[in-house]
Amino acid sequence: MAVPTIPSAISLGNIQTEFGGSNPIAISEYYAGAGLVVSATANATSVAIPSSGAISFANFSGATALSASLPSWNTGGGYDNNIGATVVDTGCNGAYAEIYLYVNSNGTIVYNDMLNNYSHTWRLVGTASNFYFRFDITSGAVAGGSSATGTNLQMNSNYTYFVSATAACNDIVDNECTGTWSFRNAGGGVIVSQSFAMSAYAQSS
Repeated sequence: MAVPTIPSAISLGNIQTEFGGSNPIAISEYYAGAGLVVSATANATSVAIPSSGAISFANFSGATALSASLPSWNTGGGYDNNIGATVVDTGCNGAYAEIYLYVNSNGTIVYNDMLNNYSHTWRLVGTASNFYFRFDITSGAVAGGSSATGTNLQMNSNYTYFVSATAACNDIVDNECTGTWSFRNAGGGVIVSQSFAMSAYAQSS
């Protein structure tokens, strides 16, 4: 659903239906970034909805609300998501651990700890291709072969991130990557954001 596109008539009710809010309503409630409309939301002609100053029904022509959700997996250590994989070898044969995160255009976000898949539906309202995923690193690093970090990636594709650890005999390797995951709109406005820690622990003795 979207706000009608000019030359069709647009009402305050159309805007409320798309972006939410409760009666009594006023157009001043629908500035971008003010709460109901995500910052940098644009209309059907890619013109950003104002964040201040003059605002009119025409600014909302064809505009679509986007809503997304991020999981809270193993909240702890100061992180919204604290996920990891642990492999301990007692035969001195070496050990390999890896933790994977899959961000999928079908609307799911999944992590795998080598034992199980844990899935969460991220797309709540809106077409997947209108969303952008961003993986920002604060400390550590993801393993080679992971998708791009520090940039907005359109959700018309699937993206994969992983952290791994390889331990030789009589060795312990504990690798961790921390940062922030977020879903954004085309203008870069943050729809939802959470902190994370991904860790891989390998021990062989």
